[in-house]
Amino acid sequence: MNKHEEVRSGENGKENFSGVCGNFCQSVGPKELALLEGGEPPLDAFPEEIRVWTRYYLAEFGAPEIATGMAMVTALSGAVGQLFQVTGSCFPMPTPLNLWTCLVAESGSGKSSLFKDILSGFFAASNEIFQDQENAAIALEVAEGILSKELEREGENSQLDARRKLHKLRSLRHLVPFIQDITAESLLAELEKAADNFAFLVTAESRNVFDNILGRYAKNGTLPGSVYNSLYSGDTLCANRISRGRVSVAEGRLAMLLAVQPGKAKEILENKDAIDSGLIARMFFIDAGPWERPVGETSPRPASGAFQKRVVELMARRREIFSHNPMEVRGKSPVQSFLAEPIPCSTEAVRNFAAFRCDAQKITIQVRRLAPEYCGDCARLAEAAIKIAGNFAILLKRKIIDAELSGRAIELTRFLKTKFLMQVLQRPKMKIDERFDRLVYLIERAPGGELSARELQHLHHFKKEEIEKLLAECPNEVVAEIRKSRTGRPSKILKLRQ
Repeated sequence: MNKHEEVRSGENGKENFSGVCGNFCQSVGPKELALLEGGEPPLDAFPEEIRVWTRYYLAEFGAPEIATGMAMVTALSGAVGQLFQVTGSCFPMPTPLNLWTCLVAESGSGKSSLFKDILSGFFAASNEIFQDQENAAIALEVAEGILSKELEREGENSQLDARRKLHKLRSLRHLVPFIQDITAESLLAELEKAADNFAFLVTAESRNVFDNILGRYAKNGTLPGSVYNSLYSGDTLCANRISRGRVSVAEGRLAMLLAVQPGKAKEILENKDAIDSGLIARMFFIDAGPWERPVGETSPRPASGAFQKRVVELMARRREIFSHNPMEVRGKSPVQSFLAEPIPCSTEAVRNFAAFRCDAQKITIQVRRLAPEYCGDCARLAEAAIKIAGNFAILLKRKIIDAELSGRAIELTRFLKTKFLMQVLQRPKMKIDERFDRLVYLIERAPGGELSARELQHLHHFKKEEIEKLLAECPNEVVAEIRKSRTGRPSKILKLRQ
């Protein structure tokens, strides 16, 4: 049996996911966070069509394989659009395949070159669609001229028919292959014009994207992040805009492939709005450390073009369904709706997803005690795994998600999300450690090795609550005594325990 088909085997032969998730549940306590055991990236979870390229990108750019692998899967989801959706999983509603991924990498690491190479087939297909749109614009002018002449010479009934044709031509929608650095309002406007209500936001310099999402440029204190979040699961959006009037997008969806520098990533991950809105829960943030090319290692460019070929095929199919020449649709009805092709799940895959969903609920209990604001990351674990499995099926041209594909997707999702949770959950303790080190430093240098709480507050910017918390966290290292000052006023004196 393939190791991905049965994810874990527990007591009584029942499936469970005690690997990374289990270590998380057992090792994380309310006062101390332990690193995950067995934290090696599950690179063999990626299909071989992706693995051949991750090895090449490691040698060529120094980019970690787990990061480039997820970038490729996300790029594939941007090409899929709304052609497919997963059905019959552990959720009653179909699951779209759009993914959100953000790579964290230093400036000058080669993010832009990496994205350009991964998306080469996508961009080539997009150029053909953009050319279609230019041709359609020219054809529309010709068609409008013909119909305008008909309006002049025909009778009243024929004029009405001509006006209907003209309205239909002007209301034709087009594909939106990809967008870059866009506000929430402009995004809605683009999606309203998109023939399949789908957009792919891709950029290797996403600082402005996150500023837009987090409302830095928004008016009246609104948070555009809610618009982006709604496009993750395909909600229907309606908004009134003073400049553009009413904008309505039915079941619009958005895929995102972004890259950001560590400083900006830290700002995002500490942003309360980003956490509370669910933005972070929906996105794979992948910080795999510095990009370093292996010394002395070279790798020839892979001969396999299966990934790029599949991307081009998907874009061509979207182009065939949704692109129209105004001269060709005269007298015909353009596509008004499109039903995504279902990708069903096998019985074993459903069981895997359901077990993973239950395991995520156990993780949620642990996270709620430590940092309840991150519970949303646990709640979306199963959904993220289903999206990845669906994209694997598309790449491999599978008609169904079986036990193997579901196992691969679950293993990958479990690693990425639990590693991310461990990183963010350790941050408060790291911050406490930093402040405690500062406290010890000040006490050691104070006259007589003693420092009052009042001095800490007024001279060194410690808050009263922070001092109490540090004393509670480290009772064996710092002690506090209440003494009366010369004026008789009680004062709390801190010193190191001897």
